[in-house]
Amino acid sequence: MKPAASLFHADQFTLHSGGSSPFKIDCDALSDADVCAVATWLRSILPLFGEIEGVPQGGMRLADALRSHRTAGPLLIVDDVLTTGASMETQRAGREAIGAVIFARGPCPLWITPLFTLQSEVALDPGGWQPNIADAQQQLKYWWEETGRCPCGARRETPATHPHVSACPTEAAIEALTRPVRS
Repeated sequence: MKPAASLFHADQFTLHSGGSSPFKIDCDALSDADVCAVATWLRSILPLFGEIEGVPQGGMRLADALRSHRTAGPLLIVDDVLTTGASMETQRAGREAIGAVIFARGPCPLWITPLFTLQSEVALDPGGWQPNIADAQQQLKYWWEETGRCPCGARRETPATHPHVSACPTEAAIEALTRPVRS
């Protein structure tokens, strides 16, 4: 595939999600070598995974590049750019899976690991991704039991000795998701 002229385009764009944005991220601009490097980088931050599925069209090249890294573990679903997470959720179809994206335009569901997160996106869909406590708890349980560490990076020795539960950003995020909203 011939790379596009530029990874980032400044203009007014309608995104796949239907939202609008003052810029577009065009991962077709990444060379095959770039995509392989991204796959290696993602492999270093993801837990072990087995089967891989790419979200059409953007995730297909990344899925192909990750195939040589698979071992055993859950299904890995990948895409190039996440805006609302709807395409990833559609691909997931209620199955147990972990996910990865190259770029996230904003917050990701906890089951998805972004390589890069854009903090300044101003035009996300108002009906975009909403936190799901079941996903948060499932992801934390997976990381803790299967990888022997918390997503925040702390290693576990025993479940009772998480060295910094009160300061753990993962615990804080889950606590925030479960806290009742006051009107």
